Parts: sequence; structure tokens; C-alpha cells
Amino acid sequence: MQRLLHDLGYTEVGSRRADGSFDGVWGDFTKAAILAFRLDNGLPKTDAVDDALVLALAKARPRELPRNDAKPEEVRQKVPEVRSNWLAKVGAWFVGIPAAIGAAVDGVVGNIGSAAGFLQPGLPP
Repeated sequence: MQRLLHDLGYTEVGSRRADGSFDGVWGDFTKAAILAFRLDNGLPKTDAVDDALVLALAKARPRELPRNDAKPEEVRQKVPEVRSNWLAKVGAWFVGIPAAIGAAVDGVVGNIGSAAGFLQPGLPP
């Protein structure tokens, strides 16, 4: 049931194992996926599995969600969590690049004395 719902676009069916298989647990997420499928297909509002559900699943085509076509810029504008995450990543680049350059320069400068000692054996390290 979980695999079939997932393949039809009802991805909120529950946990998946490392190998990609579903956990098979009849939990809240699986019930929510069944309920969403039923509502999308004009079936009675219940999370039960009955003949009408099985028949509808057999005939169903994958659902189309408008969010699948959304551009990243649109999502950032409409979802505050995505925007703050994006801003955090941009900020990390602005802080991370100078820090990486500084660390590289510090490593070179810190080892100049040792390098000079290897190149000119009479100098103290």
C-alpha cells in the first residue's frame, strides 16, 4: 500500500529503510496518504482500505502537484523557512571563503621558518 501510494505521488506515506523499502507500519503518515488519496479521488473521507479504494488505486494516475513546477526563487519568496535557510547558506559562503583563505595564508606564513630551515641548513627553524 505504501509503495503504491508513493508511486502515485502521495509521498507522505511514512518511513523508508536504507534500501528504499517502506517500513510497512500502518501509522499516521500512511493513514494521511490514504485520506489524501481518497479526497483527491472523490472517495468517502476515511483512512480505511476498502474495495472502492483498491479499485481507485488500480485506475489512478500519478497526481500532479503545482509545487513540482515552482522555481526556487518562487519557493524562497513564499516559504519563510526556505528563505531563511537560503540566507544562512549565502551568509556561510561570505564568512567561509575569507576564513578558508585566512587559514591557508596562516598555514603558509606559520611554516615559512621551518621551510627556510630546510632550504638553508645553517638557519635556525
